[in-house]
Amino acid sequence: LGATGGFSELATVADATTSVLNAYGLESDQAAKLVDGFIQTQNDGKIVVDQYAQQIGRLAPIAAGAGVGIDELNAAISTVTATGVPVESTFAGLRQVIASIQKPTSEAAKAAEKLGIDFSATALSTKGLGGVLQEVVDKGGASEETLALLFGSVEARTAVLPLLNDQLVSFNKNLDNQAKAQGTAARAAFTASNTIQGQLTRLGTAFTNLASEGSDFGVVIREVFKIAAVTVEALGLAFKVVGGIVKGVFSAVNEVAKAIAEAIGIDATNIVFDLEQ
Repeated sequence: LGATGGFSELATVADATTSVLNAYGLESDQAAKLVDGFIQTQNDGKIVVDQYAQQIGRLAPIAAGAGVGIDELNAAISTVTATGVPVESTFAGLRQVIASIQKPTSEAAKAAEKLGIDFSATALSTKGLGGVLQEVVDKGGASEETLALLFGSVEARTAVLPLLNDQLVSFNKNLDNQAKAQGTAARAAFTASNTIQGQLTRLGTAFTNLASEGSDFGVVIREVFKIAAVTVEALGLAFKVVGGIVKGVFSAVNEVAKAIAEAIGIDATNIVFDLEQ
């Protein structure tokens, strides 16, 4: 469902799902909930599951280790990408945001202390990403100048500005959507499968799964394709040889015809035996 509704390959979505399961120490019975969250992130942001799946493995372990839940992470991803920030920049930026809060520089720590903001690994794990950022907003730390002190890198500021620009309204809305995402993957798959592209993708995925290496069908179909490939190669060689012979025959006929015409005094200029005709 995640692959169909998320315009991705089954293996890509499966890999992303297991990466998140492992990062957060979840059991496999949580896989469906995670995939619903992936699709909800696609719905709320400017990102498709295929892009998400290719990036999440780099961010999920960092977020999980910092105590940032997957729902918060997804809400942040959808909120930032929705403003037009490229997918790769979003993931790299959020990674830097988390790192900046976990281990603030001395400059950031001084700025946070001056504003009365708890900027630390403990704050992140107890309040969550949204809680820490809400405190930044509430205590007047959302100006670009202050954010430059708190987060330092351009990557981090690129990701955090879209979250704070509307006072976390979009983030909180998307976070609520994550909590209500059950069944989202199934609905997305149904919508996607009812298009021509969706049906072609479905057919290709089904055939790939059926013909996977090691399966009985895969062995049979591989041998059939091998025979077909050899046959086509042989036909190509045969046509090349026959074509060369035929061209040679027509060339010889043309020469003979011209010689006969000249011998009996006929203009041979327009006497041509054309292979294509």
